[in-house]
Amino acid sequence: MEGETRTVKTLPKAQTINHANDANRNAKWAESVAGVSALGGDGDRLFVSVSNPVMHEMLLETPVAIETEFKGTQCSTEAKENGIRLRGWEIVTRKGPIFNATELDYAAENSKLNVPYPEMFFGHNRLNLKNVSKGFEVEFNAIDALRMVVEDTSVIEREDAEGGVAVKVSYADHWTKKNAQPNQHNVNEKITPYDWTYTTEYTGTVISSPSPFIPTPDPMDVALLRRQDPILFYDELILYEDELADNGSGILSVRVRVMPTCFLILGRYFLRVDKVLFRVLETRVYHCFDDDWVLREYSWREEDYDTIKQQLRKPHLGAGGGNGGEDLTMLTDPNWVASTLPNPWFGECLPEGTEGGIWRGKVGEGIGKGGRYSVKRELVKLGK
Repeated sequence: MEGETRTVKTLPKAQTINHANDANRNAKWAESVAGVSALGGDGDRLFVSVSNPVMHEMLLETPVAIETEFKGTQCSTEAKENGIRLRGWEIVTRKGPIFNATELDYAAENSKLNVPYPEMFFGHNRLNLKNVSKGFEVEFNAIDALRMVVEDTSVIEREDAEGGVAVKVSYADHWTKKNAQPNQHNVNEKITPYDWTYTTEYTGTVISSPSPFIPTPDPMDVALLRRQDPILFYDELILYEDELADNGSGILSVRVRVMPTCFLILGRYFLRVDKVLFRVLETRVYHCFDDDWVLREYSWREEDYDTIKQQLRKPHLGAGGGNGGEDLTMLTDPNWVASTLPNPWFGECLPEGTEGGIWRGKVGEGIGKGGRYSVKRELVKLGK
């Protein structure tokens, strides 16, 4: 739109963090990754080798200036990019602060979203994966993830392809009206009963691909992922977070792990609605460097709140013999909840008769019997 610009630029080399010339910092970094030794660099980059050996290029903490001008108001935000280049692949993460008011207004005007922004919206954060020679590029970012939130649950009482159902609680409608944000009047001219849990079935944004994703029953190589190989690159970032008006928590995050043999990206939406349910939606993007395909696995796991609460350790008795009280801390830990929920067919082929690479069903006789579970797998051929 006229009068509005948005530019992204890398700061001059003199302002970057010079890891290659910082011997002490290099040594500590090398010691933190088993089997890795520093070979030197040029200021912006650090070249290292690992014991197998594999050569790769680290892109460490490069400052990036992001400038926004919206209706005469200017703001400048500094984010940081980290990444790695290995075997023709480039994986880069960007981290910045929460969107301020000017950035939210700009995003609201340009994204045309009909969903109020979550309380903490990290619009600068993103993870980009690409292989130029293969014509493949995928990105995880907050705006595209928010586009996948259902805008009007009055149109569909959500019973979607992955088996999920819209969460309804007694105060949902009241909270929706209360949460309408003043700076989003240009987005919501009228209040819409959007999915207030911010559940998103976002599996990443495919920017380019040599061929379409096709269904597959085959799993990723879990044994390879569990090997004690050196981790060449790891990062984790939050895309958005909301406390659901003190009724729970919804967090969308993405993390990446790169080894000499493969990489794994994990996108996770964690939802806790107090006294109602837990929901974990995960997308895994996996590639072994010796293979000519990329696997994407998407899962939906959901259980009643009390079912997961029962998995907590029993409280110790107090000094007087009374109940020491319940410690509910673990219920706020996405990793603990995700590890407690059954993960059907993880590392195993989907059962025969599974159509379209999608499995839906119940799990076990305990946890999983009353929940909702589904797994979807697909891959893309990269060619030689």
